[in-house]
Amino acid sequence: MEKMQVEEGLKPIEGYMLSLKRDTMNGWYEMEIGLPAGWIFRGNDFIECEVIKEIKTATLIKIYPKVDGIVVDDLISFVELILATNSKIAEKEKEFTDSLEESKEQLNAVAVRFYTELDDLKKKSFSNFDTENEVVPPPPPPPEPRLIKEGEKPPSPPKRGRGRPAGSKNKPKVKSVSGATK
Repeated sequence: MEKMQVEEGLKPIEGYMLSLKRDTMNGWYEMEIGLPAGWIFRGNDFIECEVIKEIKTATLIKIYPKVDGIVVDDLISFVELILATNSKIAEKEKEFTDSLEESKEQLNAVAVRFYTELDDLKKKSFSNFDTENEVVPPPPPPPEPRLIKEGEKPPSPPKRGRGRPAGSKNKPKVKSVSGATK
């Protein structure tokens, strides 16, 4: 029956605790636990944390009392605190990462929409637009030239507005060298 109570007490830190030893010189218990690399831990006024070995993927630490009166249950509670703290940190990091990914996706969508509109503007910029930048259909093509039949007089070209009309008696005013007009 006692054995079951000990195992139940150690269940919350199962998978992390490597050993529980009695330090007969000091009269207390100490634990060795393994934590994933990068997890945080720190001793306090009553319990000390000491790194035994550190590798790329994990850290082996020893937890032991600094003062008299600390029992195994206190060490287990301290390990539970380390696990809970690192679990909260992992949750916060995941929330932040998820939020960052969501923001990145939204920003990507905005960028895609912007560049699509920019490409459309570049393609249509010299097309026929109405006042609201909507594409209007191009005007119909000019009529095809008509062939002149034999004996028909070709149409005269349109008159250009240069010079005086033929037969005009108006003489242009000319300035003389001295500045007086003639």
